[in-house]
Amino acid sequence: MTELNRRTALVTGSVSGIGLAVARALAEAGARIALHGLAGEMEIREAREALRAAGSPQVEFFGGDLRHPAQIEALVAAVEAWGREVGSGIDILVNNAGIQHTASLAEMPAETWDAILAVNLSAAFHTMRLALPAMAARGYGRVVNIASVHGLVASVDKAPLCRGQARAGRALQGGRTRIRRRRCAATRAGLRSIASPPAGPRRPSSSRRSTPPPRRGAATATPGSPRSCRRNSRAGGCRTPPRSARSPAGSVRPSPIT
Repeated sequence: MTELNRRTALVTGSVSGIGLAVARALAEAGARIALHGLAGEMEIREAREALRAAGSPQVEFFGGDLRHPAQIEALVAAVEAWGREVGSGIDILVNNAGIQHTASLAEMPAETWDAILAVNLSAAFHTMRLALPAMAARGYGRVVNIASVHGLVASVDKAPLCRGQARAGRALQGGRTRIRRRRCAATRAGLRSIASPPAGPRRPSSSRRSTPPPRRGAATATPGSPRSCRRNSRAGGCRTPPRSARSPAGSVRPSPIT
């Protein structure tokens, strides 16, 4: 596949794990990959070789500590300049990097709390803040924001991770709304954003949604009863049997309805 030929993708935290898997999928589609992460030379070399083998025409590593906005600005500027070598800048931005530290609130170092929120939440804001204007000017851009299930479900001793992911989900959805507005106002549509939702309970689609069970202690209406007919009269799915079909005691005898 070469549908992303001559496109440049920046994937944060992409030297291993989920980030590397995302980068590999982009490489298979023909994108130039801007590797990023905190890793040693051997790990960087192995990741670069894997992406080249997957089909990327060019792979370059860019460093940058996402805890510091100044370094994020330098990172985005460097990748943007590298992308312009083939006529564009950062065409695809994947905010994947994340860190965590397990400890109770009483034992959580303040600097660790700040670092987790900086990488998991604020870094995505800074990369989008810096990359989106150029994407809009070119009329093309893709942004993928990856969050964790901890944004929906709390976990013991992971307070900053849960807090950061929950805030990230809300903030990045807001960023996606802004992107949609800019896209509608642009003369050339092409700016897209994906706020990847955390894994959560699946809801049945409207075509497969089952009737919810009655509440405990709630009275139920039998088919053909006046209560049932009132509720279903609009749908035309209930007809009350004629009086001739009723027994003297008021109960309804079986009677075919045509």
